[in-house]
Amino acid sequence: MTCALAFLLLHPLLAVLFVAWARTRLKWIAAIALPIDVLLNYTTASAIWGWPKRGEWTISKRLKRQRGETGRRAMWAWRLAQWLNRHDPGHV
Repeated sequence: MTCALAFLLLHPLLAVLFVAWARTRLKWIAAIALPIDVLLNYTTASAIWGWPKRGEWTISKRLKRQRGETGRRAMWAWRLAQWLNRHDPGHV
């Protein structure tokens, strides 16, 4: 139970790290966020959007393809891409 809760808390942590990086462009923030992003991309994001295609290591890479698709997955990808682009225009 504790491990699952800690894992779920990685999602808001990744969001906070992204906003901090978008505002400061500090490389050490990106260095912390990247392994979390890859971990979440191959675990919980895979449950929502399916397994990533070749070369889609991060959630942002995956969103570029999936927001152009149709259905529930595309809706969530589009919403997340909008949120990311609000903090870092042109990110996705």
